[in-house]
Amino acid sequence: MALGGATDNALYQTDDVDIVLSSQDEMKAFQVYFHGRLILPGIDHATPEIGRIEVGSPHPLSIDILAAPFGLKREHVQKRAVVMYLETSDGERVGARLIHPAHALIGLVENYLHLPAKRDQWTLDRLQGLFPVVRRYTIETSRDSDHRKAARWVAQTLYRFCSSRDGVKFHSDTGIDLLGAIPGPDEADLGAMFRNREEPKLQQHVARKRRGRQRLLQATQSRTQQD
Repeated sequence: MALGGATDNALYQTDDVDIVLSSQDEMKAFQVYFHGRLILPGIDHATPEIGRIEVGSPHPLSIDILAAPFGLKREHVQKRAVVMYLETSDGERVGARLIHPAHALIGLVENYLHLPAKRDQWTLDRLQGLFPVVRRYTIETSRDSDHRKAARWVAQTLYRFCSSRDGVKFHSDTGIDLLGAIPGPDEADLGAMFRNREEPKLQQHVARKRRGRQRLLQATQSRTQQD
């Protein structure tokens, strides 16, 4: 699936699309739309999927149907899923709930940290490829005053995750800063109260957590050298 418009001159492609569906009817409708083959998961699947649709042409595509990505709560993912409507050849509209870009980003981090098979450069490349997608989604959402709260939620969620144990560890291990996916004040209107009062406190909290881990690592390294 191609995610166009992430930047003016970029097109991001993936052969692994994660979709949130909750009923057999939705799964079957999506299968029909893509002329694919529905596969139910086996016990050895690392991704907590409830099904998978394999599409053979024109380009091979694997569509994971998830209750929630690894490391995320189902109710949170379902609540924030983004609805995309597709029209079938007979004129019917099929509603597919795509995982919110921010949740997709966090899910990849959890994959990298906790699933050995996902702890590789490919996962990091996919993750960083989502940065401009999250940014553009947040920017576009913030332009509608009725959805500005949803845009602000993206920033709040990424700040909270970056201050969490996993978020701090990921930054320490990889040097990748998820906060880079948050658009700046000149790009997205997230509200004056957030930018002037809440965001500085969130930034300080993340920085404090990261400094704490760095001190811990330095102390551990020092003890190891002494031993």
